[in-house]
Amino acid sequence: MPGDITVECDAVPDPFVLTNNDVHDNCTAPEDLMITFTEVSTQDPNPLVCAHYNHTITRTWTVMDETCPFPAPMGSGGNKLIHVQIITVQDTTPPTAICQNITITLNKAGTWTIPQDTLNNGSFDNCAPAFALSYSTFPSTFTCANLGPNLVTLTVTDPCGNSSTCTGIVTVVEGIAPCTPEFSVVTECLDNATTNNNDGQFYEVITVKSLAMQTWTVMSSTGLYTNGSPAPPAAPIAVASGTALTAGTADGIDNDGDGATDEADEMIYYTLKAKFVECVGYNAMLKNNLNQTGTVSNNACYPTPVFVDLYDPFLSEHASFPDSGSRLLRR
Repeated sequence: MPGDITVECDAVPDPFVLTNNDVHDNCTAPEDLMITFTEVSTQDPNPLVCAHYNHTITRTWTVMDETCPFPAPMGSGGNKLIHVQIITVQDTTPPTAICQNITITLNKAGTWTIPQDTLNNGSFDNCAPAFALSYSTFPSTFTCANLGPNLVTLTVTDPCGNSSTCTGIVTVVEGIAPCTPEFSVVTECLDNATTNNNDGQFYEVITVKSLAMQTWTVMSSTGLYTNGSPAPPAAPIAVASGTALTAGTADGIDNDGDGATDEADEMIYYTLKAKFVECVGYNAMLKNNLNQTGTVSNNACYPTPVFVDLYDPFLSEHASFPDSGSRLLRR
């Protein structure tokens, strides 16, 4: 008869089949002996818990004879021989971890977190079904600092805490928001110069394209004036240090060129509407809440009309000039 054993959860033996040919009695013929078998298990029915795999099985074989034919006290017979086998079932074998390589794209804020089982590529266990396995990935959160290939470890664990690992490559690529801030300007002549003073103004839109949910401010500037500055000859108003740029979701500008303004996907833009004076220009130092900085500068001049091949006599400040073959050049 089989003795007590300890086995892995995937190697539980079938019960030994005890037949009448395997037993004998001093009185009862083998074919008349009564053989019974029972099996009791402590296994938890839930495959998500370890007790489903670590448990005991108690197997009991009982052989009972009949009443002896010779004179004997009433009720004699029915002698039993009982054999008990205890099988200790355990799960000590780790799963087999299988990884795959993936590519992820950062979101507008320059981050991305992958689900813990993303690298899994068919990992399996000797006893637990796939749905009962748990997964953890390290690292699982990626930022602009992780652009390019990253070696990532996947740990696969079964309900009894046995685990194994594999590694995969997570390639991180930049999304619609650049990890390195980009600076640009759009300039428009306001055509408001006074006579011979070189005080004409230009309207300037300074744009920073960067990660979403940042704040950008003007650290310092020279020659940069508020958009609300008066026209010449009045003196313009300097942009104050600490002036915040406006988020692209609230600046009224079609920053991404799709024909709509202040959309959610424009939160990666930050703008400042300002002015500068012709032939003087400006220089501005910008800074965000991550201490990234950038310098923006621009200059432009109004054109100066010059007459050539103009033969006197002629009148200045006259509404019109006769056609004398003259040419008007704008410098």
